[in-house]
Amino acid sequence: TNNEKIYTQVEVIDISYLVDLINMCNNLLKTDSAKYTDVSLKNFTDALSKAQEELDYNNATMTSNTIVDRCKTRYTNLWDAYQALELKKLAVTFNYKNADGTDASTVINVTPGHSLSEYADEVNAISTPQWISADGAYKYTFKEWNPAFDVNAAIIIDTTFTAVYDSESNLADFIAYNNAKATLLGKLTD
Repeated sequence: TNNEKIYTQVEVIDISYLVDLINMCNNLLKTDSAKYTDVSLKNFTDALSKAQEELDYNNATMTSNTIVDRCKTRYTNLWDAYQALELKKLAVTFNYKNADGTDASTVINVTPGHSLSEYADEVNAISTPQWISADGAYKYTFKEWNPAFDVNAAIIIDTTFTAVYDSESNLADFIAYNNAKATLLGKLTD
């Protein structure tokens, strides 16, 4: 009848913690996803998808405790996947010559945003010895890396440094000998 009153009870459940984490993770996915390894990113996106699935609020068996438990589980799974994201390593390649003049390379895998100063042992272990050309005519001595680098600068992309060498003749210098010989011969003929 028209005078009949219907009473309902509504229970408000705070799941803002889950919504905030989902928003943070969606933002990370849009802006920084390329920085992470494929495997860790897949686990993360799977957990994010599951966290965003609709809850069946109309299900008669869905109690407030069930909703809270499911939201906590989604939050925990998403948080764990977020914490497990692994940054890709960047390759910093050093190209140089061995003592016999053959090409050599050393690759140091660097965490993005870190500097080479954090990998000082690996960088300092690179040996750039003098070497002599195959015909023996030239001796090469390490001069610098190209491009030059600041050991404290953050590495943000794969990078290659190539050794630059100074060269000098490895042949005997006969100019002084020939000049002395000419002077001596000139004195003998005088």
